[in-house]
Amino acid sequence: MPRVALYARYSSDQQNARSAEDQLAHLRASLEARGWTEVASYKDEAISGANVMTRPGLLRLLADAQQGTFDIVFAEALDRISRDQADTAQIFKTLQFYGVELHTSSEGLINTIQAGFAGIMNQLFLSQLADKTRRGQVANVKAGKSGGGKCYGYRTEASIYAIVPEEADVVRRILTAYDEGKSPRSIAAALNADAVPSPRGGEWTAATINGDRRVGDGILHQPLYAGELVFNRRRYRKHPETGRRSSIINPPDQWVRVPTPDLRLVDDALWQRVQTRKAELGDKPLGSRKRPRRLLAGLLRCGLCGGSMTVQGGERFGCSAHRERGTCSNSRTIKVAQVDEQVLQGVRDHLLQPATIEHSMRAYQAELAAGSAQAISHRSSVERALQDVEGRLQRLLDLYERDVIGLDTFRERLTGIEAKRDGLRTELAGLAMPPTYSVHPKAVEHYRSLVEDLHATLAANDAAAACEAFRGLLDRVVATPPSGDSKTFELEIHGRLAALLSTNKNTLPETFGKGAAVMGAGTGFEPVTFRL
Repeated sequence: MPRVALYARYSSDQQNARSAEDQLAHLRASLEARGWTEVASYKDEAISGANVMTRPGLLRLLADAQQGTFDIVFAEALDRISRDQADTAQIFKTLQFYGVELHTSSEGLINTIQAGFAGIMNQLFLSQLADKTRRGQVANVKAGKSGGGKCYGYRTEASIYAIVPEEADVVRRILTAYDEGKSPRSIAAALNADAVPSPRGGEWTAATINGDRRVGDGILHQPLYAGELVFNRRRYRKHPETGRRSSIINPPDQWVRVPTPDLRLVDDALWQRVQTRKAELGDKPLGSRKRPRRLLAGLLRCGLCGGSMTVQGGERFGCSAHRERGTCSNSRTIKVAQVDEQVLQGVRDHLLQPATIEHSMRAYQAELAAGSAQAISHRSSVERALQDVEGRLQRLLDLYERDVIGLDTFRERLTGIEAKRDGLRTELAGLAMPPTYSVHPKAVEHYRSLVEDLHATLAANDAAAACEAFRGLLDRVVATPPSGDSKTFELEIHGRLAALLSTNKNTLPETFGKGAAVMGAGTGFEPVTFRL
């Protein structure tokens, strides 16, 4: 009796979560007539069929096909499998390679010609759908309606914009405050202090207010607030391999502009003053200015809120949550050069002690050994369970061949045993063999030499050559501002032993590098605390 895997997918806004279940129910209704047995089902909900990489259900199906979990894949139609011509062909070839047939309730058994022709037609459908959708959006915009998406300050009903009074008041508050000389950061902090929800429902940030002037993003640049609806500022494309969507700014002459005076939120005088001030301040998208790589950039954390500490004013680290949102009380800053020197000195004077390194090495080895023992024990138990199930299956076949049990009893028992066997096979295939590991005697010496060389490199102001090596040895540095009578920050360094081992993989035996790769960054030195 063929073992069948069911697959269902829906993506249209006109469908709902029941759509996938309805597809599966339809497929199950025809299984008995075909003499097939369901052993697995997979579904992707509210996901486009244009790219395989964004569909976890289909990816699991292909992985299980490799393990021999089923003999047939059964779907409602071939376009449920994929609408992309290349993906359809690749999925079909992959299933053929694993000896799995592809069937649909509408087309029957899929062969090479059907897969190729259906792939072309489904690809054509996607292209035509995109063209029709864009034409419909442009027609809506020219009629003063929404072309899709949301805009803070408005709601849409049947594509018709309507002003939301509470949000419109916030928009006016932001534009007025900016016109009065306040910065986007201070405006965001004030909104957060008043518990005003942001467009996404969370906290306000300077980026939400600033946006990008090139395409009218952000509160300060949205032309709809000044009574002009602008559409087609961006177009989107998906990477053919990853399925990730990225945007491209269209030339301004391709933008669709429609006057919408009924939707204006601020008068033209205020709007023009805001735009003039933005231009005078050298308006650029946030993050467009490239700054030199800092030794601790991305590694320094605020000891009060846990958020990132970023460079402010070029020479000092400060809490970004305090500066951007006003949600952290840590207003203190610390010199970049001072933190760099003190952290490096702390690594030398504290982490570099032989006793500290050897203790961490032993703890690392003990943790890996314990994990290996547990993995081996679990794998052995799964293997024993699989042997037991396969023995039960063989005994069931013997009973049937000797006419001890009838066909109905055989089928009923076979379904449960095969499902158990397939589940154990899948679990066993996902269990990686535990790594072998041994601590090389030169590891401590190598680490000490690396950090000593790094300190000399920094002293020679050659930070570019030193940054990456040093950053790889740290998981994070927590900076807690002074409290009480103290006037100094407290720094807590979290070193990464796994990074140390990975650093040595080119100079130490192969097993040394393998151990580091398996452990990753989760295992590290115990944190060492020292004060500036």
